[in-house]
Amino acid sequence: RRRRKQIYYCTLNCQQMKHIFRIVCLVAAFNLNADGQNSRADSLKQLLEKAPQDSNRVNLLLETAGAFYFSKPDSCLRYSLQARSLAKELHLAVSEIVALNFAGEASRFIGNYPEALILQFEALELSRKIKDREGEAGSLGYIGITYIEFGQYRLALQYLLPSSTIKRQMSNKIKYTFDLTNIGHAYDLLNMPDSALYYQLNL
Repeated sequence: RRRRKQIYYCTLNCQQMKHIFRIVCLVAAFNLNADGQNSRADSLKQLLEKAPQDSNRVNLLLETAGAFYFSKPDSCLRYSLQARSLAKELHLAVSEIVALNFAGEASRFIGNYPEALILQFEALELSRKIKDREGEAGSLGYIGITYIEFGQYRLALQYLLPSSTIKRQMSNKIKYTFDLTNIGHAYDLLNMPDSALYYQLNL
């Protein structure tokens, strides 16, 4: 068992180094594109001033929220909630699910985990109601991540595992791999190295 743990930590360290490298690359790319993103957000806001209350406005609101996703979560939250409200009014359920998940993620970034879960569970309920499998998988994954940050690792697994199953069935390799990373992380935090290793090796 000691040997197995040594292998686990060696493998996990390699995996962590890969993730650190990816994060460094993402941060570098983010810094390089920050001015471009701000310019894009400004252009979108100008378009919103003239956009009528229709589906195109919903899309513009979502795109604006996305432009602020990492840089300004408070702005992302504001535009996401506007998109959600208009999408609901126009009966655009799929867009409403996207807006709810955006808003949930923005709330998580801000540190408001209870509000994040409220929004994400609402997205999950709606996605199941209209049988939107992609929306369901996304909501399950977001809920799982929020529970990890909330310190509820077993609860996180109850949502991350079915999320990964749906994404695998849909052949969504990138998002499936992302779920496996979070599942492995949750098991690691639960001090279950064998399970963590299993999911990390399947990345």
